[in-house]
Amino acid sequence: MYNNLYKLFKRDDSQEKKNKTLLEDFNTESFVGLLKGNEDLKTAFLYTFLKLSNDKYSINTQISKNISNTHQEYSDCRIDIVLEGKDNIVFIECKVNSQEGYKQLERYQVALETHYPNKTKTLLYITKNYAPKNILNYNFKQYRWYEIADFLIHYTTRNYYINEYILFLKEQKMTQDTKLLLENINALKVLQKTVEIGLTYIENSKQDFETRFGKTKGNSNQNWGEIKRSNRFCNLTENILKGDGYSEMLYSIEFETVELSTHLFIERNHSLYKQFINIEYPKELTLIEIDTGASLYIKDQLDSYLEKDDSITLIKEWYLKSFDLFKNYLDKSNISILNELDNKS
Repeated sequence: MYNNLYKLFKRDDSQEKKNKTLLEDFNTESFVGLLKGNEDLKTAFLYTFLKLSNDKYSINTQISKNISNTHQEYSDCRIDIVLEGKDNIVFIECKVNSQEGYKQLERYQVALETHYPNKTKTLLYITKNYAPKNILNYNFKQYRWYEIADFLIHYTTRNYYINEYILFLKEQKMTQDTKLLLENINALKVLQKTVEIGLTYIENSKQDFETRFGKTKGNSNQNWGEIKRSNRFCNLTENILKGDGYSEMLYSIEFETVELSTHLFIERNHSLYKQFINIEYPKELTLIEIDTGASLYIKDQLDSYLEKDDSITLIKEWYLKSFDLFKNYLDKSNISILNELDNKS
């Protein structure tokens, strides 16, 4: 049932291929719908699985909270799931195929303090992939969707909707099979070589990138952290655009979609945001807007370079063309790059 509904949901959304939050929104509403429709399941989830303090919790989704009025350095936020009781407040952020938005969990902490100063605060983060965060307060805990699937299995007896939702999680690869298979062993054997090749492709274009957009953040070891955090290799330059607010220029190899990617992100509260989204951009680029801002990007399938002897040269050329496309776009749009004179040196 949920798989069929999601197919209809995708078909009716022209931005589906561009917006990873579509799956996340559908999954969040489906899961919360199960909880609201089954009091026993809701009680078990709140107190057995999450181990929350006893309270009479309401459950709501997609709740917007304003924080920019009192904290101008932050954009406003929309919380996926809010559990509110008389004495307790719980924010839950749900991710599937996307990573944490810019300072997203940090903004949630600000929202908790701003709007609920007298309640016991809890912040929870549920992801599909391994994405460790270092947050020491707000009773912060992390979960994976496969853990929720394992929890739900105990409540499937004679419950059609829970069974169907678990099938949906399996279809979206949000459950986890811990059985060690031959393919896993074979993958481990070539893991180091695969990582070395990927890092070589990224580092091979670093000079071209820095010539146009300035010095990148971190070093080659940074990419080991990116594999854990964001399921990719990348190099990036932060605060690439002049003006107030966060922006970044990034090129990467994305594991989930197996793509080469170059993108420019600008936070919604950036002083150039309205100018950025209203300027006509080249047809080769795609613009999407999300809660936290907007991203302009270009992508290419990595498998199009499969088994080509000159793949390293071809990939370098693709990145170079994408860099020049962005640089020319910014120059013609009169959107200034920060420290542009330094970038040319």
